[in-house]
Parts: sequence; C-alpha cells; structure tokens
Amino acid sequence: MMDSFKINELMTLKLEKNGRTSIYVAGKPFKQCTYLLLTIPRSQAEEFADIKSIDDAAERLDKSMHDAIESKKFNIPPRVEFWGHCSNLQAWAENGYNLNLIHSNLGFPLVKKLSELGDPQATAVFKEEVARRFQEGDFKTKQYLFLEFYFRSFTKEELEVVLKDLDFKKISAELTPRKKFSLLEELIGLGNAEARRILKEKVLKRFKKEGEIEIDRHFIVRRGYLDILSQGEIDTLFSQVPKEDYRLASVSPSVSKTFPYYLLKLNYLGSLDYSYCDIEELSESIGKLTSLHTLELNGNNLKRLPESIANLNRLEELNLGYNKFEEFPQQIITLERLKKLYMDHNKLNELPESIGKMKRLRLLFITDNNLKELPESIGELKFLRELWLERNSLTSLPESIGNLKNLKRLYLNDNYLTELPETIGNLENLESLGLSSNNLKRVPDTINNLKKLDFTFYPHSQRKRMNK
Repeated sequence: MMDSFKINELMTLKLEKNGRTSIYVAGKPFKQCTYLLLTIPRSQAEEFADIKSIDDAAERLDKSMHDAIESKKFNIPPRVEFWGHCSNLQAWAENGYNLNLIHSNLGFPLVKKLSELGDPQATAVFKEEVARRFQEGDFKTKQYLFLEFYFRSFTKEELEVVLKDLDFKKISAELTPRKKFSLLEELIGLGNAEARRILKEKVLKRFKKEGEIEIDRHFIVRRGYLDILSQGEIDTLFSQVPKEDYRLASVSPSVSKTFPYYLLKLNYLGSLDYSYCDIEELSESIGKLTSLHTLELNGNNLKRLPESIANLNRLEELNLGYNKFEEFPQQIITLERLKKLYMDHNKLNELPESIGKMKRLRLLFITDNNLKELPESIGELKFLRELWLERNSLTSLPESIGNLKNLKRLYLNDNYLTELPETIGNLENLESLGLSSNNLKRVPDTINNLKKLDFTFYPHSQRKRMNK
C-alpha cells in the first residue's frame, strides 16, 4: 500500500513503489523529492547557527553532500525519508510558504504552481519573490523573468512599482534581435507604453530594410508586429517597399485589439494564426482574405462567425477549438474545399443535417462538447478519414455511420454509448477504434469484418468521466 500524506487542500506527498517521494499538486504529479539536505547533531548545532535559509545551507554543504550522495553514504530507509519530506513540506506550508525553509529549486516552482491554482498565500509569496529577484538580479535574471512570463499575474499597480526604473537597453543586453522583439511584446502585454514606442520604431526600421537575416519583413508579418502601426503608417510603409507575397501571418495577442488592418495589404496570404487573442467577435473583413487555405481561430471567446467567412472558398483547414460556440456555424457549410475542421472544447449540443454537404472533409475533430446524437447525414461524408467524438454525451450512433468506407480512425471514448449499430462492420478501412469509458456490454459481431482494425474491447469496463 502506498503511503500518502496530505499537506493541505492542494498538496499531497506520496511514497511511490520505487521508494521515491513525489509531490502531487491538485491530484497531479508535480515533482519528485531528491534527498533530505542535512541532519544536524545537537553537538554541532552552533556551527550552523548563522544559516539563514536552506539555499544558504545547500551552498555551504554542496561539495560534501555531492560526495556523500555519489558514494551512497546516506542509507535512509525510503519510508523514513518520506516522513522527513512530509515534515519539511508541512512546516513550510504552516509557515506561510516561507521560501527560506526549502530549497529554491523546489520552493519557487511549487509556489508558482500553487499561485496559478488560486492559493492566495502562495500568490503573495510568489509575487514577493519575483519582485525580489527582479530588483536584486542581473540583466539575465530580469530577462528570464519576463521571457518566462513571471509577471503576468501582477496587477497594473504592482507592475508600476516593480518596473518603475526599467531600462530596456540594459535589460535587453546580449539578446538576439528576435528575443528583443519577444521581450518588447511581453512588456507591451504588461501595459508598458515605452515598450510600445520602442517596438513601433524597430518595426518601421526593420520593415524598410533589405537583406535583414533575423528580422525580415516576413518575420514581422508572421509574428503580427505590424499591428502596432496605425492605418496611415501601414499605408505609407507598404507604399515604400517592394510588393512581396506573404504566405504566412499571425496576430499578436499582446499587440492586436481589433482586426489587424495590415492583413488586407498582404498579397496571397495563405495561412493566418488568429488564436488566443481573446476576441469575442470576428470582423467581416476576414472575408476579404480570399487566398486563405488555413485559418486558426482557436482559444478565443467566439460564439458565432461573420457571414463573410463563407467567402473563403479556398479554405482547407479551420480551427475553431476552445471557443464558446453553442450552435454549429452554418456559414462554413458552403466551404467546399474544407478538409479539416476542429471544433473541440465548445458547447455544441448538436450537429446540423446540413453537415453532410461538407463532402471533402477528411478530418472532423469535435471532442469535448455536449453532443447527444449525430445526424444521419454524417454518413454522407464519404471522404472522412478521422472522426474524433471523445468526451461528449452520445448514447447511440446512426446506422449511416457504416457508410464512411474511408474512415481510418474513430474515437468515441468517454460517452454514454450502450450499443453500436451493426453497420459499424462496414467500415472496411478502419484501423483504430476508441470505445473506452462508455456503457457498452458488448459489440456487434460484425466488428469481426474489420480486418485492418487494431482493437481490444473490455466488455466490463464502465464509463468513468470527469465533470465538465
């Protein structure tokens, strides 16, 4: 039996089968503890009286500890070591996550994770430690804190205090040009007006230059940096540079707040990444980008699409995952060239019968919704090769599912299916079938017709499902 000790509502320590102690945060493995740093005999206590933190002790004992570990001098039984770790972590938590009490290699990422999960005490300690490291650290420490997004949980008022004397030239020392752009982008996202001014200056300068290697026009377009310019500045800029074909573009969530005007200037734009920009409405202007073949809109707050989306008649791949769609967008039904459609992690209750008109679909990825049934017209998607329907609320499948003769992958895990139609045996090209965590007692005998199927069915496995 595995030993387990609960530190608080978020943290638990477990003694694993391999004898190592692991920390679990919110029920998920976080990190394995390495070793207990030191045990001080009472007779030697005075020698360690000036140690202010575990980091201080680690630095002082680094060589001796390393030699001892290498020679396996310490022979602490796993269970004894486990309870030692439990005692240390409990003391750390009870003392307000005092970072002097455990090694920073563990304490800092742990308090960061607890902060992300909403622990108010951890948040206060984390912010205090980030601010301290920023004030006391060298320029490389400061760069790391920005580029690893450590300031994103700070309020505007807190940022004004911590960053009041920020010097971009010093903080960007030794960074590559692209890293400097990334640093400026992060600072802009944190509300730094000076960073916006510097980035605009650099974009104008770099975009006009010929022969740039690291920061060329295509890089600026791909990363969405042009959106920092006004419409007038964009018009002027494009009138001063030679016309080029820009095949790829993305929108920066830090820089862009409205539909990027510069996109309308890009000849033959084929791929647009407009993901995770926190938009609730997509501009009708999107319909003017008629050369698009790939459009990424995932990770926003969209509930509907503009009518003009139907003008994107060259579109082959559309990603609408992680949005807030409650109804399937009818505008995309007419996209005759669409081959891949992602609509996972939305709130769809049903698919329309008209989905059968999307004849060229090869992949339909619609996991993590609230679908209770599929329309009969799903069987009209004759070229469909992958159908992902995991974590919905399906209780049955239509007989027409057997018409999908080109289907290779069908994933139905985590639904409420009680039976499968006999026609599933018609899926002659099926190679992979996921049925776990349903309410199935058996599968039809026709499944034996599927010679290409790599599949094992466990008839007594009942459905286990996380709440949505």
